[in-house]
Amino acid sequence: ARNFSTERLDAIMRGIATLRLRWKSGVRPTDQGVDRLIKHFLGGRARVSFLRCLANPVLDTIIWKDPLAVLLVNEVSAGYGVPVVVTARPPEAIAASYVRMGWRPRIDDLLDTFSQLGWSDNQLASQFGCEFGRPAVAAAALWWLIYSKLTEWGAKSSNIHFVSIQDIVENPVQMYKHLYKLLN
Repeated sequence: ARNFSTERLDAIMRGIATLRLRWKSGVRPTDQGVDRLIKHFLGGRARVSFLRCLANPVLDTIIWKDPLAVLLVNEVSAGYGVPVVVTARPPEAIAASYVRMGWRPRIDDLLDTFSQLGWSDNQLASQFGCEFGRPAVAAAALWWLIYSKLTEWGAKSSNIHFVSIQDIVENPVQMYKHLYKLLN
């Protein structure tokens, strides 16, 4: 959807596998002083992690954490054989974050993407669309749209794994052992 081509996904996946990625500076308008200077030369946290990967001669596993790639989960897991771990957060936690941070999810854009791909919103827009201007409602709609696709794909793929954030908080050692075993 939205002119995101198979070739573009191939280029992204090749870039991740070969550690040949393009980076933005990582400097944000809110960065000040020394932080701004360091980010100007080294980049943000993601860039520093990337540089550490480049410096590691025995690296054989890369963890790609990108919440914006959530709608690529099916293609990445099925088409490229990459195991995917979905960290599941409850809808009220997502809604609270959006309200607290003042974020405004673009639900109409997401609904348009769903429509372009032939995916149903199960009448979410017709039932709640007039409330999408409220951050908590928009965030809950975002959660429902995304997790409905993820659970649909997860039911069909043994390469998509769900992990509860709450389980990680309450039992971190057990959950990390589970993840290491799951992902070799």
